[in-house]
Amino acid sequence: MGSKQRRDEHIITLLSQNIRKHRKEKGLSIQQLADLIDIDKNFYGQVSKMERGLVNPTISMVATIAKVLEIDITDLLKEK
Repeated sequence: MGSKQRRDEHIITLLSQNIRKHRKEKGLSIQQLADLIDIDKNFYGQVSKMERGLVNPTISMVATIAKVLEIDITDLLKEK
């Protein structure tokens, strides 16, 4: 049966909070993080939406963010 998967709001919240936390610890603005990721010029809006839990980034994007922030990818999913 084809059932639609639901978003795991807890994981999305953890991810969004941890992206913001680690970005701020590095002293980076959203724009600076977007520039470092260097995907495209519209990525600023995507980072902002990720930090607010409005979009679900791909695992590849999460890995890229972790690399840019110089942390392990698992740090983005850890509880406080």
